[in-house]
Amino acid sequence: MKFKIIFILFNIVILVSFLVIYFMPLVMLGWDYTRVFWGRNWGLPVVFVAIIGLLNAYFVFNWKLFTMLEREDWPALIAYLERRIYERKLIVTQQVRILVNAYLVRSDLGAIEKLEAFVREHKPRVLPRFALVFGIPYLLRNNSDEMASYFSRFVDVRSKDGGWLRWNYGFALILQGKKEE
Repeated sequence: MKFKIIFILFNIVILVSFLVIYFMPLVMLGWDYTRVFWGRNWGLPVVFVAIIGLLNAYFVFNWKLFTMLEREDWPALIAYLERRIYERKLIVTQQVRILVNAYLVRSDLGAIEKLEAFVREHKPRVLPRFALVFGIPYLLRNNSDEMASYFSRFVDVRSKDGGWLRWNYGFALILQGKKEE
């Protein structure tokens, strides 16, 4: 489905839902109660507009990214994300993961390693957050020594992917014939 359609439908559904909730007292209970309700809840429309504004700003800010994803224009998407990450040094989780996936679509494992080296050099504290996706080249090359060496660095690191990192390390050890470890 097109992102433009999703964006428009999302805004319509949210706006209609808000209007139904906000004007329901007028329809169901009459003007007297509605005046009291609106007097006590005057901030509700302000909060609604602020939240909708933030969500729409997110869509507008990432519109170019969404358009390239929709068209599956991998070279343009890669170039766009590489500019953001390498030139502007904006290491954002969502964009790094999308870039790694675009590299995988293009079968460019060397580019994933280059991205890992860049993150390690410029923001080493966020490296554990991306350890699993940066480990993909080691898994695909099926070199158990490199795989064990890479994943061993992240065995004790607390992260949401910690289970998978330990599993990959264990898998590398099994491939090496070190079943006891």
